[in-house]
Amino acid sequence: MIMNKKMMIGVVAGVILNLGFLLGGVQSIRFELQSAHTKCIAEDIKADSMTVGKYSVVNPNDGYPIPDSHKVTVRVTSAYGNNYHYADRVDSGQFAFPAAEAGDYMACFWVWITSRP
Repeated sequence: MIMNKKMMIGVVAGVILNLGFLLGGVQSIRFELQSAHTKCIAEDIKADSMTVGKYSVVNPNDGYPIPDSHKVTVRVTSAYGNNYHYADRVDSGQFAFPAAEAGDYMACFWVWITSRP
């Protein structure tokens, strides 16, 4: 797939993530995510800990709906591969669950490949 610089900028999704399970308290992180790329964040969580997260895509065009090319797919899993949250092509979401087992939990975000019509 060939993209010019202008197109590349158009498919970068900025994501703001507030995770209650990261670093033992309420934290916020912002990162850029390009089309067809994945960003994962992991944290060691104790069993029976309440885990809470909220995420949203930063709208590149204030006053307009978020374009489909900027929507993300999100999956939260335990170290054993158990799924705790999944959302497909969304601009925001949240999750909350008690951690059933101790270990590294991972939140992964990705943007599907987008191309020009």
